[in-house]
Amino acid sequence: ILAFTELLILRAAGEVLPKPPGDYNESALQISERIRLKSLERFYTINPKAVSSFPLIITEIFADPSPVVGLPEYEFVEIYNRSNQPVNLKGWSLSDATSTGLINTDRILEPYEYIILCNQSAASALSAISPVIALSRWPSLDNAGDLLVLADPYGSTVHAVQYNTSWYNNSLKANGGWTLELTDPNNPCGGSNNWSASIDPSGGTPGRKNSIYAENPDDAPAELLRSFVSGDDKFVLVFNESLDSMHATSHSHFFIHQHTAAIKRIAAIPPLFSQVEIQLNDNVPNDTVLLIEVNNIKDCAGNEWLQPVKVRVGMPSSPLPGELVINEILFDPFPLGEDFIELYNNSKKIIDLSRLSIANVNSSGDLANITKISSSPYYLFPGEYLALTPDSTALQKQYLVKFPSALLELNLPSFPNSSGSVILLNEQGEVLDRLDYHESWHAPLISNKEGISLERINPDLPTQNPQNWHSAAASAGYATPGYENSQYATSFENGNVFSVASGSFSPNGDGQNDLALIHYEFNQPGYITQIVAYNVNGHPVKTISSGSLAGLKGHFKWDGTDDKLRKLPNGIYILVCAAFHPEGKTIKQKLTVVISK
Repeated sequence: ILAFTELLILRAAGEVLPKPPGDYNESALQISERIRLKSLERFYTINPKAVSSFPLIITEIFADPSPVVGLPEYEFVEIYNRSNQPVNLKGWSLSDATSTGLINTDRILEPYEYIILCNQSAASALSAISPVIALSRWPSLDNAGDLLVLADPYGSTVHAVQYNTSWYNNSLKANGGWTLELTDPNNPCGGSNNWSASIDPSGGTPGRKNSIYAENPDDAPAELLRSFVSGDDKFVLVFNESLDSMHATSHSHFFIHQHTAAIKRIAAIPPLFSQVEIQLNDNVPNDTVLLIEVNNIKDCAGNEWLQPVKVRVGMPSSPLPGELVINEILFDPFPLGEDFIELYNNSKKIIDLSRLSIANVNSSGDLANITKISSSPYYLFPGEYLALTPDSTALQKQYLVKFPSALLELNLPSFPNSSGSVILLNEQGEVLDRLDYHESWHAPLISNKEGISLERINPDLPTQNPQNWHSAAASAGYATPGYENSQYATSFENGNVFSVASGSFSPNGDGQNDLALIHYEFNQPGYITQIVAYNVNGHPVKTISSGSLAGLKGHFKWDGTDDKLRKLPNGIYILVCAAFHPEGKTIKQKLTVVISK
């Protein structure tokens, strides 16, 4: 039926087919495919099978033309024919999340030619600087970010780009007047790694090669970020970039561990194809975490994984108070730094953060600046940490981040440097956790609190107890975003505070036993430590720690040098270890260690 319907449409349009479909030995699929190929020749001027993947791509986006830098104050999108064949643009479309604009006129885009798409009211001004096509309806571009889809006359996605302001890599240019440019047209799926703000003095390069043009190949395979349930019997795997949509639908790439459910159907989700939906032959169980193994997936550029990757998925549950807690906060960041809030799943539930919000309070003490944590499903599994911050890149530059995947970018409410409130709300607006912090909760001997986070000591103790919070340890870099706190403790035990891992060490650079590790473990946070090494004559030779704020447990290291970094002779050394607490407690211990050959 489809085949002959298409035939009638083509004949009505005056098309002459190379062979009428009257041969009944030919299958309906063969007839339909032959008619489709013939019709494709109406907008590809050659056999469409000869056109490479992504023949036309989006190469420049002008979403925020104000304030004016040099270009006319109109939005536009530039497209580029990266194939070696001309293409008729009639019937092509540009869409965003809410509207679609069509090209209603014949226009041949020659190989390696650029053209800009714009609103009809902008065509006159923009045509002075570039070839222009005015769309029937303009999909207004959101300044903060949007999903743009370039589609052929059959509605098939040819290229899609989901941009946001971070792609500018320049906070000044992100405020308007500058275009976003694609760096390497041969890497159409590169995402944020292949886009940046224009460096042309006019603010952009419509209709010509981009100012940031350079080779920027995608040599890294896609990363599996997370998963979420999309229906009673379905779940979605989320990747950091577009996949080979045909390759990703093979059942051989996916395996479910320790569960009887079998995979029924696999589909790559358009238009970005960075998500894969898997349907099971049974419902996803409510009380089980499924472990999914993914192997040999190819991304859009053809890069393939060498090792299998595993991800968890399961049905989320609504948390009760105390099951998801505020675990760490940085409210007084370094200059050019950003605040962060760390959450900890203190339950056995899977918690969907897209159902929760972060807020603060206004001057009247009422809830204010309520911010949804995620616009799409984002699961936090039992025992997991997640740090929320406006700029994850800046956070990783200033602190040790053991797990970058445990960071989520979010425009947080304001948190004043002296005191303030952090409130965690569920989807009903009920308070799950609340922290009213004060800078006096920091260790009293810290004079400059800038860049030092407050850490929760025990997730099971009350949030609002000042004794359950302490400054992050110096040995941890003064913050632990996305992993266990340096001041974390669940129980205290008596005994020796300091110990050495081995009675002797040989600092000869052979990679074996080159350091003396001095371990410590305190029964409460806030201790200041001092460790000095003495020789057998009683003379101090090395200050290993001098006034360092310690965590609850950790270690110091000694490489066998003196205070002038000279190698010390072999022999016996005495380590005098002391710790002082602001409450007046003092600890002293002596340890013996030998420098040997």
